[in-house]
Amino acid sequence: MKKKLFVFSFLFLLAGLLVSCSSNDDEGNGEPTPDNTETKSDYTATSKVKTVTIKSYDVQERNDITIYEDFNRKYSLTYFGGYLYLFPYKRINGSWNLLIDRNYYGYPFSKTIMSDKIVIQDMGKMNGISAIVGKNIKSELNGEGRAVYPSLQPYHGYAMSFKTEDDEVKYLRVYFSKYTTDEYGQISSITIQYQLY
Repeated sequence: MKKKLFVFSFLFLLAGLLVSCSSNDDEGNGEPTPDNTETKSDYTATSKVKTVTIKSYDVQERNDITIYEDFNRKYSLTYFGGYLYLFPYKRINGSWNLLIDRNYYGYPFSKTIMSDKIVIQDMGKMNGISAIVGKNIKSELNGEGRAVYPSLQPYHGYAMSFKTEDDEVKYLRVYFSKYTTDEYGQISSITIQYQLY
């Protein structure tokens, strides 16, 4: 009887360890869960369409979402003041540094970037993210030769490209599908879909 109880206890303990170890393996890997929903904590852009709702950028909260990261470069998407941003970061002295102009309030300034690694183009009104197919994209340039961020419009598609630390070009498509407003009519959050293509 004691031998059967020991074997049963050992098998029960082994099964518990297997279940607890396997339940954490799939968290945060970006793959759909069995009920066909997305893993919300992994925003890395892949060939799968991802959907995210983001609030207007707050310097204190740093609520931009990282869509790509290697050792020396990082890119994140965010919304601020009516514009869609692809923030470029570069690792300098071991830390991430945002490569955009800032005014004295610390907010993104004049919709310009300091990096030549990003191209962004508003492709106009689209029926969905799959309609964004062109890779011959060009940024509008201001007088200083910096790419201007596009004004965000509902149901518009945005084609973007960025470079990795090895100067490999990646193409990203973004579709703006929904938004919410506060009691004053200002946009408080946007819902976008994005995908590497």
